[in-house]
Order: sequence, then structure tokens, then C-alpha cells
Amino acid sequence: MTRAADQELVDSWNAIRRGETIEERSWRLNDPPDDVCAAWMRLDIAKTQGIESEEDEEMVGVEDEECESDPDDEAMGGDLYYDALYDIFDYTNCYETEFEDEDLIDIHTIVSSIVESGQRRRKPKFKHKRVLWEDYKDMLVSTNNFHDRLRMPVHHFVYLLSSIKDCISVDVRRSLASTEGVPPISPEIVLCCGLCFVGLDAPQSMISDCFGISLPSVRRVINMFLCAIDYNTTCPELQIELPDPACHNELNNLAFEWSRISTAQRVLDGFCGAVDGWLATTEAPFDAPHPADYYSGHYQCFGINVQAMCDPHLVFMYAGVTAPGKVNDSRAFLRCTELLEWLNSLPDEFFIGADNAYELSRRIMIPFSGAERNVVDFRTFNFYLSQLRVRIEMAFGRLVTKWRILKRALNYSTQKNIQIIRVCMKLHNFNIRMQQRDDLDAYNMGVLQAANGTNKRYIRPYELRGKKYPLGYLPVTPNNSDNDGDNNGDNNGENVSDNDGDNVGENDGDGDGDGDGGDGDDGDDITIDVATPTKYPSLLPNASRREYIVGRMQGLGLQRP
Repeated sequence: MTRAADQELVDSWNAIRRGETIEERSWRLNDPPDDVCAAWMRLDIAKTQGIESEEDEEMVGVEDEECESDPDDEAMGGDLYYDALYDIFDYTNCYETEFEDEDLIDIHTIVSSIVESGQRRRKPKFKHKRVLWEDYKDMLVSTNNFHDRLRMPVHHFVYLLSSIKDCISVDVRRSLASTEGVPPISPEIVLCCGLCFVGLDAPQSMISDCFGISLPSVRRVINMFLCAIDYNTTCPELQIELPDPACHNELNNLAFEWSRISTAQRVLDGFCGAVDGWLATTEAPFDAPHPADYYSGHYQCFGINVQAMCDPHLVFMYAGVTAPGKVNDSRAFLRCTELLEWLNSLPDEFFIGADNAYELSRRIMIPFSGAERNVVDFRTFNFYLSQLRVRIEMAFGRLVTKWRILKRALNYSTQKNIQIIRVCMKLHNFNIRMQQRDDLDAYNMGVLQAANGTNKRYIRPYELRGKKYPLGYLPVTPNNSDNDGDNNGDNNGENVSDNDGDNVGENDGDGDGDGDGGDGDDGDDITIDVATPTKYPSLLPNASRREYIVGRMQGLGLQRP
């Protein structure tokens, strides 16, 4: 057959793969070569015949022994040749067909042309050498790199693995059949791949080389990891949940935790959350109908607007990917339906804080802006509100620093970008809550050792020299105690009797016991219940909550440091 005839046979085979019949292909040709027409006619006639004996089947060339022993077949591509031949037989149902020698020669020519053109060329599957989890773990522990590589200590890793193990386990039978006996990817390695992907921003090719996994398998296990974290509802440390607005005890405890990090003498009592927006940078989305909507003119980059609210320990209580980067925070906040419903159901004495991008209301406290900032009392209010509101900025900073995939522009589909953001925020909560558990366990152990007389110097994780600290933020000064000569305790001649060192106490040197160094008459006759937040007074119908708080700060003599 001529070269033109060989090419025509290859084109005909491609037409068959597209679903065309032999007759359609023949009639579509303007001037088909005679030998091509003859070959197709013989194949068409042969389809109506049947094999009468096993000798005819052997003549077709189906037996593996004959295939392996023929040197000409090895020259034509070996198994690749017979793969293409089997495809022809399967498609045309030629296993029950009696062929003549000329038919076999034509089929051989077609298949040879296909193999030579590279359309059926396959490389043998490379057998990767899998990394064993125990060896990898021992290496990280021995070199003190476990936390740096996987973004959490060993016992946190084990706890997280136990929570999602069922969702990241690989089917053993399918894996062995696909890899020709190579052991399947263990759940520990799947979790390692996912943590390296979001924690270190490791390229998938590097993960493949590090753990001895093929690149398609790396993509598959990373998707398994993302879905396991994103859809998990059983691990409480992973969840992003708002407190129950009907449970006053839970809200009171939350407000009390916020008051412990403020120096405003509980004037901002009732504060229960800090909300703000964050632009998660992405590349120009390829799957969005209007990519320009994701471009932020303020930051001069593409991104997604994320609205979040945190507690005083930087744990996200709400997180919503609400709008493309072009939308500002005030408009994106209106799309947070769950958060808005929660705000509307809050009791009157509770509120949240935000920046000036949001609208002032009875539920949302924002700082003074513009010319109002020139008023001293208003600047004082802004200072003490910023003490609380800055926690959401700290939460975003810790999120991006810990999970470094968020430091770069995400270049995946929009849905996967959103999933990566949610997974990172849930892992952020997991790390903080597990650290709080460790602090509480360390405190309980210290109390137990002190009771047994084995440890005389235990310290409560969130109390030091009378000052309250949240769990996990203990200053490293365990040896300071009263009467130690460092002017940080009682009766040391510093006029600080409340053990907090901030000159706010019962005896501050002026004899009035009000802690402000004044004349003893501040005009503040409002009593504050330390157990419950001060309720919003109904006696001031024309005054906003913000003006009421400014008035209380004036009464207490609070000033910006």
C-alpha cells in the first residue's frame, strides 16, 4: 500500500473512533484509493462471516505466545501493536469473523500506521518508591522539624488524623490493582500531603518527589484532604460556629473574655466579637463570566472578599466568602445572612465592633472618623475600641502566616479557591483550640503537682500578678511574685494595690480609692456587675450606644495613654 493509502487508513480509523461507520466513511471520501476501498469492503464482508474452528482464531493473532515470539511484532511496538489490534476487534466485533490473508495484511497495515503515528503510544507505568510514614515521622521528630513541616505538633497531628481518617483512607484493592502491587497511600501520608500543600505552599511536583507518589495521585489525595476538612462536622476543634444568642451564659462568658483584654474598666462590657473583611488574593479567574468583578481597585489585584468575626483568642466564630474582590466590605457584609440573623437575635446589651467601612448601628460599634477624631473624648473611645477590634486583624495575620498558601495568589478554579480558604480557617481554629487544651492540661498538671508537693511554682495560664491574660498568651515571667523587690506586687511603695501595675486600683496615691489620681469625686454613680454586662439604658432614648459609652468614659476619667 502507498503512503497516501496508509494515511487514509489512519484517518479512517480515527473516523471510526468518532462513531462513523464504514459506509459513511467510504461515501465521504471524494477519491479514495482503490486498495483502501478494497480493504474496507473486505472488512465489511468479513463482519458477516463467523469462525468455524479454533485454528481460525489462532490465525487472527490473538494468542499471546505467538505475539511474544514474533520478532516482527516486537519491531512494530510489541504490546502496543496488539492493544490497537484488540481495539479494532472490539469495535467492529471481529472476534467472530473469518479473515483471509489479504484482510489480515490490511489490518496489520492499519495498526502499524497507528502505532507509528504515536496515537496509541503508552509509556510503561513507573513504580514509585513510597515513603513509609513511620520513617518520615522519625526523621521529622529527630530533627525537630515536625511542627515546621506540618504546622502542628505530633499529638495534634494524631488527633486530627483520628477525626478525618475514614475520609482520607484509600481503597486497598483498587490501589493494588492500579499500582501492580505497590502498597497504597496511607492516611498519614495523605494528611501530610494536604498539610504541606496548604501550610508550606509546597508545589504538587515537590510533594510527589518527597513522598514517592505520582503527580495524579498527589492531586487526588490533596482533594481528598480538602474535602475531609471542609465537610467535617464531627471534630469540634475544626468548626466555625457562632455562639447561641439564646444562651445568656455563653454570651456572658464571651463578653467577659473580651473585657479581660481591655483596659477600659469594663466600659465596653457587652462586646462579643470583632468583624472585618479580608481580601484573599487570586489570579484572574478563568471560570468567571466577568473576571473584572474580582479585581480590587484598592489593592490593585484580583481577589475574593472574605468576611469574618473572631473571639478574643483569635478563633473565627464566623467566616464567609461572600463577594468578589471588587465589592467593598459594607456591601459584602450585607450578604452575610447568617451573621445578620445572629446579630438581630442578640440581646440588647451585646454588640460587636468593626471599622469605619461598616455602618453604625445598635449592634455594630465603629470608631469616630473625620473631624470627630479631633475631640479628645472621641479619640479616647477610638483607642479603647481599637484594643478589641484589632483582634480580627491579628487573626487574619496569624491565618496567613501559618498557612502560607494564602500568601500567594491562588490560581485554581473559583470553587477550589474558596474551599482552600475555608480549610485554612478551620485549621487555624483547630490549632488555637488545641493549644488552649494543652494550656489547660498544663495548668491542671501544675495544680496536681503542687497538691502533691512536687511543684511549688505553678501558675494559672491566664492569671499573672493580678492581670488577666487569655489562654495561650502567658508572658514568660513565672518568678515574679509579691514582695520580691521588683516593684510589681503588694506593699512595695508603688501605690499599686490591685496587682496589675496600671495605676488603676483602690489606693492609687490620692486617697479617694478611685484609681484615677483625681480628687475623689468623678461623678460616676453607675455600678457595674462583674458577672453580667451592663445593659443598654432605656433612660437615654435620644443617645446612641456609642455616646453612652463616651459618657461613661468621661465619668471614669479614662484617657488615651
